Amino acid sequence: MIRSSPTRLAAAIILLCLWAAFLPLRAEPLPEGLAIVETGTAAAETRVTAARVNLQKFDVRVITPALHPPGAPAEAQGDPERSPRGLLLEDYKRRYNAFAVLAGGYIASFSPPTPIGLVKSDGAVANPPYVNTPHNWLQEAFVCTDQARATIAAFKSAADLSAYRDCLQAGPLLLKDGKVALPAQRTANLDALYKRISQHSFACLDRTGALLLGVTARMDFARLLRAIAAPPFGCVDALRLYIPGLLVGDNRFGEEEYLFPNALGVIKRSN
Repeated sequence: MIRSSPTRLAAAIILLCLWAAFLPLRAEPLPEGLAIVETGTAAAETRVTAARVNLQKFDVRVITPALHPPGAPAEAQGDPERSPRGLLLEDYKRRYNAFAVLAGGYIASFSPPTPIGLVKSDGAVANPPYVNTPHNWLQEAFVCTDQARATIAAFKSAADLSAYRDCLQAGPLLLKDGKVALPAQRTANLDALYKRISQHSFACLDRTGALLLGVTARMDFARLLRAIAAPPFGCVDALRLYIPGLLVGDNRFGEEEYLFPNALGVIKRSN
């Protein structure tokens, strides 16, 4: 019988660990009803990535450090007064057992993380609505969700959104009923944004009623609008969000390093 010396055994273990370290990581498969859809390439800066969510199988909820949907794990049920003002996307995903998380609406301050506009979670208002002045596109739209349904439209008043348990105010409205919804007369700020080459974050509904949560590479508004209206996205109603950060399962897209005051989370259906 041949016996291995401790030195040979240690060397074999080290080699095995090195071999395992270079194996490709296998991402956990996504559950039925949640899929990643992409188009374009990162090299050409045409990449658009989104999580397509079947609302018959999942809830898309507005989640914040202090307000959270029913069914959140015990560690997420702390005292709201002692909750942090913002969380990393990975922390939102873990804290609320989310399958996917998209960074939420506009932010007034990063220190402490402070949102702009209406943030409504499980029927409770975490941040009051921003009252738009004429030609102000920043908070002109909203995305609201409830069990098995969602809507994206121009913002008028918080009272109009009482039928939905979760709402997020943002803007501008990009598409409505499949048509470009940007104002025909743009302000100087919106015109500058329209021409700027930058990353984008968006939420949209397609013709099947699925909700898509997406981010893009650096591109102007014209390319963004063409991309999300065309296959494989097929958006008919869409609005722009703020920082493009998206987690879907083990997959990461866009920015993650900020503390976000709110996010859109894809979670298991709650009654």
